[in-house]
Amino acid sequence: MSGQLRFALNERAPDSIKSQGGISGNAISVENEAEVRALLKTIHDTKPEEHGRGNPDWALLTYSGKDLKTLTLLGSGSGGLSELREAGLNDDMVAYGLLRVVDVVDNISTTRFAYITWMGDAVSGVSKARIGTNKAAVTSFIGHYNIEHLCSSKDELTEAAIMGRVQDASGSKVRVQETTQASTGVTRGPHAGKAYSFVPTTTAGGDSGNFQNEAELKDLQKRVRADADSLDWMLLGYVSASQVGLVGSGSGGLAELRSHLKDDQVLYAFFRVEDQIDATKMYRFVYVRWVGDSVSAMRKGKLTTHRGMMQDFFSPYHIELEVTDLNGITEDIIKAKVQAMKGSKK
Repeated sequence: MSGQLRFALNERAPDSIKSQGGISGNAISVENEAEVRALLKTIHDTKPEEHGRGNPDWALLTYSGKDLKTLTLLGSGSGGLSELREAGLNDDMVAYGLLRVVDVVDNISTTRFAYITWMGDAVSGVSKARIGTNKAAVTSFIGHYNIEHLCSSKDELTEAAIMGRVQDASGSKVRVQETTQASTGVTRGPHAGKAYSFVPTTTAGGDSGNFQNEAELKDLQKRVRADADSLDWMLLGYVSASQVGLVGSGSGGLAELRSHLKDDQVLYAFFRVEDQIDATKMYRFVYVRWVGDSVSAMRKGKLTTHRGMMQDFFSPYHIELEVTDLNGITEDIIKAKVQAMKGSKK
C-alpha cells in the first residue's frame, strides 16, 4: 500500500461523516446513482431481525474509467462478506464497499456497518495520490458506518478481521470475554484474547491496553510532525507480547532510524522527510511497518491483527511501506515514493 495518503476513521454516528485532515476533496459521479443510492439505503435500513433473509447486505463500488472520477457498481448481494470477497476484487483496482453485519450487545442484536476500502497492491502511487482526494466524497456517498477497514489483499479481508473491529467498537468482545471468564472461573493472561479497539481505553497509570505511555508517544508524534522541531523520527516496538512502546527517537533522519531496525523484531517507524514543490518547502510523513526476516511465521501471524491499530495510531501520513530488510528502506526509495505521489520524477 505504499504511497497511500491514509486517514483513520473511528466509529461514526449517522449523519456525522466529515472529511478529515483538512483535505478538500474532489467531486465524484456515480453511474446509475439513484439505483445505487436506493441499494445503499436498503442495506442501511434493514432491521436486525430481517438480516439474512435475502435482503442485500453488501455493495461494492469501483472506478469505471482511468480518470478516477466516476464510480460504478461492481456487485451487491445478500451473501455477506464471503460473497463480497468473490465480487471481482483484484490487485490493480481500488474499490469501496458497504457491508452490514449483526453484532450482539447485551443479548440484543444490532446492525453494524463496515466501510471497506480496497487498495490493491498493484495500484500505482500516482493513482493512490489522486484517489486520496476523492475520499471525502466517496465516504459521504457511502453514508453511515461504524468502522472502516482498509485492505490490500483477501488475507486482510476476513470475517475475523471485520467482526473483531466491529466488536471492539461496540465493546461486545470485551463483554463476551468477561462473561466467559466469570462463568468458567478460568483466569487468563493479561493479553489473551485482547480486543484491539480503534480508540484504546487509557488506564489510570497512563498506559492503554495497546500502548505503553500512550500520551508520551502521541507527544513524540506531534514533535515529528512539527516543522520547527529537530526531532524527525520515532520507532515503536513490543515491550511485551502484545503491548507497543518506544524503541527510540532522534533527529538524525532515516540514516539514524535504520540503525535501530533489527532482523528479529517487528517494529513501527514514523518519520518526516523534506519535499520541494517549486519554491515551496514541504514535509511528507512516512509510516513503515518493519517485519524482520528472522521473525517467526507464528509471530508474524499473531501480530497481523495489529496492522490496523498501528495505521490508525500514525494516521494521517503520505507514504506507507512494509519492509523486511534494510534494502527496502533507503533514501532513494523514499525519494521515489515522494515523487510518485506528485505524479512526476526528477
